[in-house]
Amino acid sequence: MNRSFRHLRKIPGQVLLATALIAPVSPCQTWQLGNGHVQRVVSFSPSSGLTTANLTDLDTRTSFISEVQRDAAEFSLHCNDQTLRGAGRDFALVKGEVEDEPGNAPNGKELRVTLRANKLPLEITVVYRIDRSQSGMRKWLVLRNTGSAPM
Repeated sequence: MNRSFRHLRKIPGQVLLATALIAPVSPCQTWQLGNGHVQRVVSFSPSSGLTTANLTDLDTRTSFISEVQRDAAEFSLHCNDQTLRGAGRDFALVKGEVEDEPGNAPNGKELRVTLRANKLPLEITVVYRIDRSQSGMRKWLVLRNTGSAPM
């Protein structure tokens, strides 16, 4: 069912105004990073957190993520006596962006997913990098204390 529609409404003594009802945007985000040899699909939702939905060797058509592994944490860390996991409800999405040929990887692509911890003043950027000619991917975390006290 299409929930989006448009109609015109006449207000007495005024010009016609266009109004629209637009279906709500899903809070889930998905990004794809690949190079013809390997492909990774990363997703974020408020209920599941950050997960790899698919990791595939395109040359052999082998998928490395099973249904059982889909909710595995992309990362976990211990900070201020709390354990935080990328999968779950510990983080909110700030942004995610794919960049072709970033300055520090001129022969590849980079996906940067920035998350904000819900209970600590902490921002984490998960970086995935792939080179055009490689069958592997690199992943690392960039941590930023957004508060004034040391962690």
